Amino acid sequence: MLKSLRKIAYFSSIGLLILSPIILFKYIPQRQKLILKSNLKINYPYFFAKYVSLKEGMKAILTNKGIANSQKNDIVLENKTIKYEVIESAWHNIHKTVVPVKDYLYEYNNDTYKFLGGGYIDYINEDSIIGTNGIGEMFIYSISKKKISPISSNLGEIYKKQNYKLKVIPELFGRFGLKDIYFDRKNNRLLASLNVETETGNSCYGMGIYQAEMSANTKDGLINGLDFKQFFKTNSCNSHFSGHASGGRMKSIDNNIIYTVGDFDHSEHGNIRIPQDINNAAGKVIAINSTGLEFKVISRGHRNQQGLEIVGKNIFITEHGPKGGDEINLIIQNKHYGWPFFSYGTTYQDEELFRLNHSGEYEKPLFYFNPSIGISEIGFYLSDEFPYWRNKFIVSSLKDKSIYILDYNSLDNRIISSERINIGHRIRDFVILPKGKIIIITDDQNIVHLSRAENEKIKSSQKIRFLRDSPSP
Repeated sequence: MLKSLRKIAYFSSIGLLILSPIILFKYIPQRQKLILKSNLKINYPYFFAKYVSLKEGMKAILTNKGIANSQKNDIVLENKTIKYEVIESAWHNIHKTVVPVKDYLYEYNNDTYKFLGGGYIDYINEDSIIGTNGIGEMFIYSISKKKISPISSNLGEIYKKQNYKLKVIPELFGRFGLKDIYFDRKNNRLLASLNVETETGNSCYGMGIYQAEMSANTKDGLINGLDFKQFFKTNSCNSHFSGHASGGRMKSIDNNIIYTVGDFDHSEHGNIRIPQDINNAAGKVIAINSTGLEFKVISRGHRNQQGLEIVGKNIFITEHGPKGGDEINLIIQNKHYGWPFFSYGTTYQDEELFRLNHSGEYEKPLFYFNPSIGISEIGFYLSDEFPYWRNKFIVSSLKDKSIYILDYNSLDNRIISSERINIGHRIRDFVILPKGKIIIITDDQNIVHLSRAENEKIKSSQKIRFLRDSPSP
């Protein structure tokens, strides 16, 4: 009897050993499944997978402290469902991770803050993102832990003091608030851009930048609190003001801050001469000096520049058209970019008031989208995570809920191809991390990670060997 029991125990343990990898495989996140599959000696059965891959998959479960959903390939982490998906595209297969952050971001159609941007971000290091929602509530986001934590700052109070309500164009609401944040590493400061009162009590509005000194321990992703003080504000009174068309993006060149200032919808509600006036920052790209007390106009004729990138000494912007005609522009000193006299879009009532090809003194865009995609941020990709994207622009969109990979020929300043990749969320802002992963903040209360999937049909190393072994022409 004892001998029979020993046999049963022996064969049961063997069966459990064989079946355990199959059972555990159900509970491994999608990204780890891809790693497992790529390391299989043969496709079936699963227990031929390398031990190190199985160990990595189990480590992911323990690290995330989540419960896998085997049908949706999602993870429940701290009462949040983290969604995983692989997107196939022309150059790379992309692993998309969607992390809900409803406690920190507002939904775009929220009744209280209707049409206010979901939020803006910049990176501190490879694992830490600093951000703010549209009303100045700040946070730190850990990429590895998929965890968001609040930061104490006075930025929210600065937002509240602007007193936007009832002082603007009738029936416009919720669009007044934060428009960008920028970590100026050279000067170890964080800049925040928002709509501001330029003359207290007179219904005069413009754009302003506030700065806060960053603590010395930012390399560890730790922020002790931020005290923002005014660095710059535009110097003109705009009483016909829409917070929607205000631009507000920031980057630096040398000791200057490059700043995009929209036309505040003067073309529809105000005086169209104002965005043409070189003494008024509205409808311009400007350069602000190191003191924040002076600026010079670089270019005119802009509507709503919601994307900004610096490549070397070159300035690139994205710009919303009216109904159609979203543009990508290379900014040249003293050039006029057409708005509102020349555009590739119509009015929202489909009138072809300014739907004319750029000509004469009006600079043509590098590229334009018709119909409109609701263009937002732009970045130039120079990293390793997606090697086939190197030296290409990435452009995000709101209405189209996509990113575009644009192949740019710098020799003649021409975009020669465009690939659309559907992300499925209104993209308000994104950053490219130093090693090349992409972090997105959306208008529907999510943070999205983009990294390269492990199941690409053509590996970079295979392609390199193929090219090396190819015969010379």
